[in-house]
Amino acid sequence: MASRNSSIYSLFAAVLVFIGFFFSYLSVSALGYSVSVASGFTFAFSFSSFPAVLCFLVFLANLAMIVVLLLNKRGPWGIVFYACALLLLIAIITIGSVSEYGVSGGSGFGIWWCLIFSIIAGTLYMFGDRFRLPALPMAKVKDGAQKVAQGAQKVAHSASVAAANATAPAKYCGECGAKMAADAKFCPNCGKKYD
Repeated sequence: MASRNSSIYSLFAAVLVFIGFFFSYLSVSALGYSVSVASGFTFAFSFSSFPAVLCFLVFLANLAMIVVLLLNKRGPWGIVFYACALLLLIAIITIGSVSEYGVSGGSGFGIWWCLIFSIIAGTLYMFGDRFRLPALPMAKVKDGAQKVAQGAQKVAHSASVAAANATAPAKYCGECGAKMAADAKFCPNCGKKYD
């Protein structure tokens, strides 16, 4: 169960890395303004520069890791997340030194998001066993379900008895003439006993 914990935790972080590709990867600053010019997908699939190729490799590796974690395969996969984080750090340094679009370049929000969550995904995969997932006490859940089922059976039985009594022909007391239930042993009015 513990290995499953680490896989679930790191899968969650890997999905967050994937979401990071929707945000800006490259922001340019000119005349004191910062403008987002490319999302992670457009930047990674542009193959326009060395940092773009690095981001494409990170995208493929992270996508492969999501599949591996969904299949719950065991192995040294935490290393892959750390390698992705290292590639993203190299891309950030390279983007900062490359002049893109004729203005001074900088790294956008998405690439930092991916870097941080790549490190988190690797750490959770390697050490996630120490963080237990909340578990339902199944014995208590089973007992509760049985009690609910028994209560439902009692209600159904009471309803069927009431329905049978409602459809049974009524009888009348021979002493006082009061209406009685068909299976009554005593008259509710005068108390005369019937066998």
